Amino acid sequence: MRVQRYLFGPLEQSDTCWDIAKAYDGQIYVGACSEHTAGGIGVLVKFNPAAEELRYVANMAEVAGEKVGDTHAPQGKIHLSLSPSRQGFIYGSTHCTTPPAGDSMWDPWAMFMDPRRCFLGAHLYRYDPRADDTVDFGVVTPHEGVSLMMLDENVQRLFAVTYPRSHLWSWNLKGRDPVDLGRVSEHYVLAFVKYDDHTIFFSDYYGRLWSLDPMQMRVRSHEAQLTHPAYTEGMRNWMSHGLAGPDGWVYAGMYSYPNLIRFRPERGRVLIEDLGPGLPPESGQPGPDYAFRQGSPVGLILKGDWLYYAQLVYLGPKEAVGSYVAGYNLASGEKRLVGTLESKGFKPLVWKGVLGDDGRLYWADFDASPPSLWAVEV
Repeated sequence: MRVQRYLFGPLEQSDTCWDIAKAYDGQIYVGACSEHTAGGIGVLVKFNPAAEELRYVANMAEVAGEKVGDTHAPQGKIHLSLSPSRQGFIYGSTHCTTPPAGDSMWDPWAMFMDPRRCFLGAHLYRYDPRADDTVDFGVVTPHEGVSLMMLDENVQRLFAVTYPRSHLWSWNLKGRDPVDLGRVSEHYVLAFVKYDDHTIFFSDYYGRLWSLDPMQMRVRSHEAQLTHPAYTEGMRNWMSHGLAGPDGWVYAGMYSYPNLIRFRPERGRVLIEDLGPGLPPESGQPGPDYAFRQGSPVGLILKGDWLYYAQLVYLGPKEAVGSYVAGYNLASGEKRLVGTLESKGFKPLVWKGVLGDDGRLYWADFDASPPSLWAVEV
């Protein structure tokens, strides 16, 4: 495994990256966030894999036309919303949770309507790389952020979940013609998986499976709960990562469960399979042993027959904290540990991933200031 790190050097106020997307022209976009830096502003970053060049293309305060450093919660994040289109545009939205300048914390419920410290609302924007210009379509969710958004080009609409109220919304590509499809989770939704033209899967806070039909604009409960630890009822166990495989299964990583799982609809119900630990028990490697017992699979990437992912340990023994690149073969069921993601002794924590046109696996890290983009050859 060969690892290359690309540091976002100028973004000293940025400390997390939750979203990464590959455009149709092969360029890679990352949302650099200020999760913990009071008054910090989200930045859209563009990476050219052929030239190995980083560019910082849009500042979210400038896009939204908001004053930096005022008393309101700032446009501090781009959270799981980057949506490339076949026309070459990148759609995105802004998100909250960054404290106002001078504050040490910010509560989205307590400050929801506070005239001084509320979040003014999520902005929908569109970046045009040909013109190197960003168009702001204004606030689409007053006083709320957008935690998750995707573009469905079949219906030319965007679908998004708000925070903190967790309502599922849809707009046209200019943020107009809004449709509120109702509250779909107690707290956040973290992943959409498009299964077919009529089915976009997602789960709520307890891992209960739902789907959206973008053609009919209908939401359906599948009366199924995805796999969770036996000691809980599923609380804090979203499907946080997922992709539709070529074999008809949806492969998923759960927020609070260490194993990959997969599911598929069949004859009106949902089949769910636990794929088991990514490593045999007690493999003799302390970091990975802990990770595959107590961590969670993140950043799923499909490359040929192999499903690659990072087994994340966020909290745990110091020597185990990090991201361990692993693979699962869809055809044979073979599992392998590819290696530990690190550079010069630094072990990043990563979240979402994409496959580059150059064949490398890309992840961006969180909980690092400034953050980085990581490229892995396998």
